[in-house]
Amino acid sequence: MKKEDLDRLKSELLKEKALIEEELENTPLTTDMGDDTEGDLREEEADEAEEMSNNLAIRETLSHRLTAINEALAKIERGEYQADL
Repeated sequence: MKKEDLDRLKSELLKEKALIEEELENTPLTTDMGDDTEGDLREEEADEAEEMSNNLAIRETLSHRLTAINEALAKIERGEYQADL
């Protein structure tokens, strides 16, 4: 791999890493389930539970991608991707 290609790959990985970290920061782990007891709020509680489940799935997917990016960046730093000079 040419050095320019390796540098471009590293730059792209760093950009994607920053985007994923921002997305993780903006995707809450929990949702306010509240303790509403007035009226028929089962639908609201179900919506909140679904949102929490969706957020957890999103966070898991993003976390796996972030791990892969970090591993690729570490390989670049260790020289495991060879640059043709």
